[in-house]
Amino acid sequence: MFTPRFIQIHALQNYTGTLLNRDDTGLAKTMPYGGVPRTRISSQCLKRHWRKSEGEYALTGIAPDPVRTKELADLAILKRVRELTPGLNEDLAMRALQALNTGLYGDKGNDSNSRQPLLFGQNEIDYLSIKTSDILRDNSEPEQVAAAVNKLLEKKSEGDNFQAFRLSQSMPAGIIGAMFGRMMTSDPNANIDAAVHVAHAFTTHGEEKEIDYFTAMEELSPDPGAGHIGDTEINSGIYYVYVCVDVRGLTANTIGCPPEKWLDNNRDIAAEAVSKLVGLVATVSPGAKKGSTAPYGYAKALLVEAGERQPRSLSGAYRQPSRPDFQDAVEHLNLEVESHDQVYGSHEARKMFVNLGPEPDCTLKDITEWVSQVVLYGDAQ
Repeated sequence: MFTPRFIQIHALQNYTGTLLNRDDTGLAKTMPYGGVPRTRISSQCLKRHWRKSEGEYALTGIAPDPVRTKELADLAILKRVRELTPGLNEDLAMRALQALNTGLYGDKGNDSNSRQPLLFGQNEIDYLSIKTSDILRDNSEPEQVAAAVNKLLEKKSEGDNFQAFRLSQSMPAGIIGAMFGRMMTSDPNANIDAAVHVAHAFTTHGEEKEIDYFTAMEELSPDPGAGHIGDTEINSGIYYVYVCVDVRGLTANTIGCPPEKWLDNNRDIAAEAVSKLVGLVATVSPGAKKGSTAPYGYAKALLVEAGERQPRSLSGAYRQPSRPDFQDAVEHLNLEVESHDQVYGSHEARKMFVNLGPEPDCTLKDITEWVSQVVLYGDAQ
């Protein structure tokens, strides 16, 4: 049996004639590996699609969805304050807004161009909205309002303020913050270490690309032909996806326990989150230009590992590119696992399916249920 300190997810996914993740020039993101250009999907792109999925494995069912925005004070907090405070004095509200922006985003918080999006949980937003509403109700001078908001946002945990509230919450930024972390340069104490680590996905073989020439036909003008002519890049490929979950960190982030006590505490939320994440990796596709490329696909192979030793990607399987053939990509992956076990020993429990025929060894449901039980009970075999 193995202690599931880490859950590692490896997937092989096939996409044909798509533009999954574009760079600032509109071309597909790429990376060199093994001296060969590969098509790439950034980790940020993958995480966003997993976070926003509304399907069977949606993470929003675990805890209320947080908000990521540069306009937190105005479009989230003050919007709620106006609902809570009929007849609000707008001059006082604007002074509260200025103080909130400075307290949340730093000294330049009132310059929207200097702000970065913050991830805030619904409980945090509700707390600040109610407190700000109380401040506006109890104070009649702009400077009194500013002073009260500043006190509310003091970087101290004593008393009845935001820091004390945040420290009392098990998931201040919701399940999204607990899994993928949060960084706040204006308040390092609010940072949350990511428990889910996501690599950039890349093609197991050299990039396969084509420039797609297209036209939009004119339908009313007496002059026949194209009303617009353009081109775009499309790509095909088998992508290797790698995700590692620090179960100890996820448990600590979801229930607020010390990380070293993770095995002694309830892991219901962590188990559900990991199980759903496996489902998301297997079934949620990233993609741009959906209307013209239909970039949808499920994993053709999925390997999930549970163990205690330091995790390791299996990307080395493709430093020497595989053929653009799915069976060859699977063989490269299996050889990488076998060679690693020969050198370092086998220290992980594993479940895998390869969807190449009518009777795979197991199903996605088998794997999601297995990994949930592994996390829940703290052992794997």
